[in-house]
Amino acid sequence: LNVINLMIQNLEILYQDKELTEAEMAEGKKIIIENIRFMSNTIDDFRNFFLPVKEKSFFSVPDACQAILRIMSPRFQKTNIDVSVEANGPIKAFGYPNEFKQVVLNLLNNSADALEERDIKDGKLLIRINGDSDNIYIRIADNAGGIPKELLPDRLFENYVSTKGDKGTGIGLSMSKVIIEEKMGGKLTAANEEGGAVFTIVLPLPGEPARPKNGS
Repeated sequence: LNVINLMIQNLEILYQDKELTEAEMAEGKKIIIENIRFMSNTIDDFRNFFLPVKEKSFFSVPDACQAILRIMSPRFQKTNIDVSVEANGPIKAFGYPNEFKQVVLNLLNNSADALEERDIKDGKLLIRINGDSDNIYIRIADNAGGIPKELLPDRLFENYVSTKGDKGTGIGLSMSKVIIEEKMGGKLTAANEEGGAVFTIVLPLPGEPARPKNGS
C-alpha cells in the first residue's frame, strides 16, 4: 500500500509539472498493478497457509527476490536507498514461493524503515544468494546501524516484539520465522555486522519431491 501511495503521488507531481510522459505513465501503471496482484495473491496464500493440503513447488530464489525488488523500487528510489543483488547461479528452492516473497518483503521493509528512521544518507541494501551441496543461503544486509543487542539472538522473532516502537506490530518477523522454519524446513537468523543488520535465510537444497507409491 505504501508503494502504491508513493507511485500515485509521483505520477501526480509529474502531471502537475507537465512532465508526465507516456512511458512514465505506463511504468507507474505496471508497478501499481504488480503491487495489487501481489497483495491479492498474498491474501489468498495466507488464507490457505495452514491447511495441510497446501502444496510446495520449485521456484527460483533470485527471481523471487527480483520480483520483490521490482515491487519496492519506487520506495527505494524515493529514499535514495541503493540495492544490489549478488546471486551464484539460478538457485532453486522447494517450498512456498509467494510466502517466501513475503519474508523477503518483510526483511527489506524492516531495513528500509531503519534506514529512513535513522536518516542514513547513503542507505544500502545487499542481497547475496549462494548455495553449497546441502543448503541455499540468502543474506540480506543493510547499513542502518544494527539491531538492539537486547533483541538478539532470538527475542527479535517473538510475537509482538518490534524494533519500531509503537509504529510496529511485531508480527512480520515472527511470521517470517514460521514460514522459513516450520513450513519450509529452513532457518532464519539475525545478527549485527559491519555497522548494520544481517538477516540470513538457510533453506535445505531440494531433491525430487516425494511421490506416492503404486499410483496411490
